[in-house]
Amino acid sequence: MNYRNLFLLSFVSKKVKKLIKYSQMKRFESIDSIRYYCCLPDKLVVYVYSKHCRENVLLISQRQKTTRKDCFQSNLSGKIVDFLFPSSVALFDPWDRDSVFNSIHNNFLDFFGDSLKCLWPTNTYENPVPQLRNMKACFESLCVNEYTDLETLNNFFALSPAWEHIHALFETTIEVGPDSKFYQAESIEICQKESSSPAMLLHFQGRQAFIKCEECEISDLIEFVNRWKLGEGFQNLEYLRIDINSGEFSLFLHGRPNSEILKAFEAKHINRTKQPPTHTLPRVYLEDGSPEPNTDPITSRTYVVRKSDNRVASVLIQKKTLRFGVWDKTEEEFLGMLE
Repeated sequence: MNYRNLFLLSFVSKKVKKLIKYSQMKRFESIDSIRYYCCLPDKLVVYVYSKHCRENVLLISQRQKTTRKDCFQSNLSGKIVDFLFPSSVALFDPWDRDSVFNSIHNNFLDFFGDSLKCLWPTNTYENPVPQLRNMKACFESLCVNEYTDLETLNNFFALSPAWEHIHALFETTIEVGPDSKFYQAESIEICQKESSSPAMLLHFQGRQAFIKCEECEISDLIEFVNRWKLGEGFQNLEYLRIDINSGEFSLFLHGRPNSEILKAFEAKHINRTKQPPTHTLPRVYLEDGSPEPNTDPITSRTYVVRKSDNRVASVLIQKKTLRFGVWDKTEEEFLGMLE
């Protein structure tokens, strides 16, 4: 039986709901997340994402004058909600929207497990993402250009819950303010076409960052690494990749990584007789159709050490790319992994 039918069957009685939860416990544990897609202003589709598939569980729709009258009612977390059957549609009135969303959401958590990750992907900043329990927001396609109202955008970030992921294109030198929740996203993917100094290298507080920019000053890369080493920022960082698209730019000199850069990093090196370990992590967020669930592997003989806790980060320098992977290991533990 699919998740949609199990969810509807749970409305029969508390006893039936309890029986379903008990019998499907192992299956529910394989659920990765619940995602709410606001496809239209008056419609919301809820999907269950598991390790192998995604399934449409419920459509939440504003009641229309033409809506059929043959609906049934169910008490969801203390609120009576109307449903159309067998189409699995929950109805709300415009003045009662937030209350219905909250009740349905709490019922999902009670049914599937209250530790479940809940995500609200969006492609617009017109309306804030609701502040619901366990809810995190995801911006799958943000474009910042000369027409962007930065005040509205900053208010949107401020009023929304914590951010799981932001995918953004910057077509202007205008940048989001340093105190914005934008930089607090756990994962961020940025394409920066104008600025030569990505603000992400100064303000990012999350775990994974993927940055593409037209230009980047080598001094900015050096400052980033040295700030990480001194514990002056990026405490939560796990992985960073920076790709510079400029035709003239290169982190290489005479076919090798620029020694001045490595010297400025005060980088350490693994002996040629040893095989360095490979750093890779599950991506924090996977958009639909993402072919690769993990970060690109980093196998490098170059590493740096953070002074505050002796943690290690592998550093891989290619012609136009810097990859930086933080290990949850001290230098002693890291060197103990060498073969």
